[in-house]
Amino acid sequence: DLTKPDKTLIGMGCGANFRGASFVMRSYEGAKNQIYRNLAIYDVNPHLVEAGDGLEAVGSSSNHSSNLWADHISYKWISDGMDMEYTDGVTVSWLDYDGANEFNCQATDPYMALIEDTKITYANTYWHNTYGRVPKAAAQSAATLVHLYNTYVDYNRFFTVGAGGNSSTAYAQVLYENNYVNREAGYYTDKGAYGYINWKNNTVANSLGNGSQFCIEGTSSRTCTATAPTDNVFSPTYSYAFRDRASLPTTIPEYAGIGGKWGSMPAYDQAFGISNKAPSVSLSAAVGSDK
Repeated sequence: DLTKPDKTLIGMGCGANFRGASFVMRSYEGAKNQIYRNLAIYDVNPHLVEAGDGLEAVGSSSNHSSNLWADHISYKWISDGMDMEYTDGVTVSWLDYDGANEFNCQATDPYMALIEDTKITYANTYWHNTYGRVPKAAAQSAATLVHLYNTYVDYNRFFTVGAGGNSSTAYAQVLYENNYVNREAGYYTDKGAYGYINWKNNTVANSLGNGSQFCIEGTSSRTCTATAPTDNVFSPTYSYAFRDRASLPTTIPEYAGIGGKWGSMPAYDQAFGISNKAPSVSLSAAVGSDK
């Protein structure tokens, strides 16, 4: 669904379910100033790869989209994640992002969140059963600024947070503070050229890696250490409050997503996306003559 400017979509009570629906805010169509709250967005081509986001904002280098708030969203079986590109003024709060997908390779969706040429804040979010990129910050033509706090990540297979840019003016900065990362099987951070991460006051538990998981990408390999990056990044201009970090594994899953602690994600019915009828195939060919 291509959405118009100045729109709000709120699920009442325990929330509203949108199965197979994609919401896209595009600047060239004039879309901006949108709010999405208390919604379950799920089953967007889970049997495919890169075949649609559930919720996405897209602008261009010359025309950024702006002002998006996504709050209490439950997200699952999404082919291409929740990407934000060329967009300013984005807040994602109380997101429940379940990346488990039994219909895809390694039983997870391969893409979670690409943040490119965008300014975004993640507050009180829950990422679980994911395959990295929670999120990945990239920059092509403008600065990307990503702030995450009070995040709980539980079982991630690739890198927790990544950053990389294109030039000294198109850089990616990530402030990652007061978060709890549990069962990280890959890297905590992954930095490329013009990528900057400040890993500040976070808790890591039950790591499945070797302990040297703060990494810098080289031309052909990664160099990893046990020392967290403390790069000089932006300072938020808004006020915000930290939750008790030790309690994040309990409080964030309890209150994140549709309906908070009172709602739930509907069960997946595979028959919705797969036909139980065998294809009908017929062949015909012109009859020729030998001479």
